[in-house]
Amino acid sequence: MILPAALLMALLIVYPLVAGICYSFTDYTVMGNKETQFVGLRNYIEMFTTDTDYLSVLGFTFMLAFCSTLLAYVCGLGIALLLNAPMKGRGIFRSLMLMPWIISMAVTAQNWKWLLNDRYGIINHVLMSLNLIEKPLIFLGNLDLVRPTVIVISAWKSLPFMIIIILAALQGVPRDQYESAAIDGASRWQSFRYITMPSIKNVSVMCTMLMFIWSFNAYESIALLTGGGPGKYTNTLAVYTYKMAFHSNRLGYASAISVVVMILLVAFALIRQRLSRED
Repeated sequence: MILPAALLMALLIVYPLVAGICYSFTDYTVMGNKETQFVGLRNYIEMFTTDTDYLSVLGFTFMLAFCSTLLAYVCGLGIALLLNAPMKGRGIFRSLMLMPWIISMAVTAQNWKWLLNDRYGIINHVLMSLNLIEKPLIFLGNLDLVRPTVIVISAWKSLPFMIIIILAALQGVPRDQYESAAIDGASRWQSFRYITMPSIKNVSVMCTMLMFIWSFNAYESIALLTGGGPGKYTNTLAVYTYKMAFHSNRLGYASAISVVVMILLVAFALIRQRLSRED
């Protein structure tokens, strides 16, 4: 049974990985009769020197991963603290918190497009009803709004993951620690700072690093919401790689981008592993 599993893994993982690395040193194209040529490090040199779009995409990818992770963690921590407190209907609220995670990204993207629409979107309607804006906002078409909007949606989609993990960690904190702190005169803030946060530190590092890696590799959400637009303003590395491969017919260059992304993701994973060991 081991041999068939190993062969399947080699076919589905090892071969595409090795092929992608090999293609990154060529000018391989998807279509056309052009003979593939070995170009050495030309693709990598172009990536970090003459391709200004790549550097912009790399910057936004880091921004998306960092900001969405930070926002999801802060909101997830706050909601988890509320759900961990005794309250009526806590089970119902916990179930509702899973909705963003349960719904497919295709449905989520379409729903957000309806909500944010400048003609019939409910968000613009509410903002105008409250006299917060004078005219509808084009959230996914305005250069000043599209990036924050995408970041918020990305954080919202990942929020249930944060809530579940942090809530599980909070429930593992011994109650007698809080009782002892209260007897000693500690305030709620002091209990949170010196008991809660140190107790969930390991879990916080794990879930934030995982979400950072997932957000850094984001493709589906951006492709469905903006397609990388307006213009190239919300291209992530995953979306940019796809466009280079199948829109620009430069599979060799796209493979080089994929190799760099793989190296970065492996580096993030190693950092997470090292932080976990130190803790």
